Amino acid sequence: MPHLAAVSTLFVVGMGVAALLLDKAPPSLLPALPVSVPSWLLPWLLCEGIFYIWLKRLRGKLNKLTSPQGVRDPSEYLAHLLYVLDALEDVYPPEKFILTWCGATEKEHSMEHVKKGNVTAFLAYAFYSRDHGDLNEEEQATLTRMVNMLEKHYYPRIKLEDGYNPALRNMRM
Repeated sequence: MPHLAAVSTLFVVGMGVAALLLDKAPPSLLPALPVSVPSWLLPWLLCEGIFYIWLKRLRGKLNKLTSPQGVRDPSEYLAHLLYVLDALEDVYPPEKFILTWCGATEKEHSMEHVKKGNVTAFLAYAFYSRDHGDLNEEEQATLTRMVNMLEKHYYPRIKLEDGYNPALRNMRM
């Protein structure tokens, strides 16, 4: 919020300076307008112009994509997710979590319908915001490691078969 304070201060100072300059300016420097203009309008327009230029520069800086600071391996986030799922197990079992996010419904599907490919597709979207096929080899290796980590953590309750079930489409936001 320091930028907001700077803009507010600039606005107030700009209004004051513009008012002083316009009040002391000889009439020949000001164009003759066919309508009467309130005395506050010209300083306000000057401040709007300054703000517009400042905002264009700031917008250019904000639109640059930068990598987040302290990027961690997605496996660390999955480990934290598994910890949270363990804490919520009585209310929200991990099977229900996987079924829901992989696009299955408990009424129509069971864990046998969910394949490793479905979980991999969900994790690719959840951690990389891309489809599994759009990932590079390193990211795909990380996903394979994450699926194995999930399977090992919940073995024997969750045993995923190889393959992909096209009837299921993972949930996206």
